[in-house]
Amino acid sequence: MHRFIQSQSQNYPVQVLCQTLGVNRSGYYDWCKPTTITPAKEADNPSVKPDKAQQIKDIFGLHRRRYGSRRLVSEIKDRGINVSRDFVRKVLMENQLKPIQPRSFVPRTTDSRHTLGYSPNLLLDRPRPTGPNQVWVSDISAP
Repeated sequence: MHRFIQSQSQNYPVQVLCQTLGVNRSGYYDWCKPTTITPAKEADNPSVKPDKAQQIKDIFGLHRRRYGSRRLVSEIKDRGINVSRDFVRKVLMENQLKPIQPRSFVPRTTDSRHTLGYSPNLLLDRPRPTGPNQVWVSDISAP
């Protein structure tokens, strides 16, 4: 079928041919792609993995144990080595390497241990307001 579509694609649109013959158009285009011979997988070459694992450990130490799997993958790919995040995660777990999560910074702007007095609540001494614009308050804290 695909060969027929390819031969008739000069005369008719591919979409019409595929629809008429009941062929999936994406399947036809996949068939048209040239087949390439892929290099041997890394699993077939055991000498590649220990080298990558050592580089992952070296980069992890270089960044003072702060990089997790995402940042390590990015760093290693920048060096021209192709690794997956799962592989990096596996290497870290096998070697019991856990990135340090620094504490998040929380600003403390109030000094509650000062020796100055506190302002009294003046509303406690007054009767409850009975209408609008009798009592006004404000807040000086920053958002």
